[in-house]
Amino acid sequence: METATAEPFVLGADTNTKPATKSVMVGPIPGLAAFREQVVGTKVLNPEGFWAAARTAVERFDSSRTGFVSCPEAIPFISGAFGARTMNPGRMHIVTYRGRLEYLLKRQHAMPVVCCELIVGTRENYLADLNREKDAEEIRRVRASSCTHILYSVLTSPELVIPYPLDDLLEEIKIDNPESPSWKLREILAKLRVGHEFKKEYCLVAD
Repeated sequence: METATAEPFVLGADTNTKPATKSVMVGPIPGLAAFREQVVGTKVLNPEGFWAAARTAVERFDSSRTGFVSCPEAIPFISGAFGARTMNPGRMHIVTYRGRLEYLLKRQHAMPVVCCELIVGTRENYLADLNREKDAEEIRRVRASSCTHILYSVLTSPELVIPYPLDDLLEEIKIDNPESPSWKLREILAKLRVGHEFKKEYCLVAD
């Protein structure tokens, strides 16, 4: 298997892809998880194919703000985040995830990906959000590159509805979190129930 890299591929160089309709280059934010060698969740398996697909998708993205871009062309080059939970210990392994040891599925047991979306923003908007002092090195890196768009995240979904992650939900509804959504107790319990049922059937995938 090819080792993934987050270095931007010179998109459009592949003769099997359609000619670019406009000059588009896509680069990742530093440390984008999907490109690491050891990943929990969605992983890019073939970076060259992925970056070519990303360009095709971003060429359809006509927006001055950060947004979601459907990228079905990338599906052959990525591994999904979930698989069917099993009682077979040979399909599982222990990994560190969010500061804890977790028993997760091995990568080869991920469910097929049926949907891929990218979170993408323009180069200008990305630079505008950076702090001139704290992010000086990153500002220099982006300005020295030929990227026109920045990739923030790679999202995948198998053929099922993935609920709100339980850990993220609990974090958001903390009493001392001033930005907690104003959900009613009934709504919170419903989300927790859906998440609990999902975890009984499906499990995160990890390297």
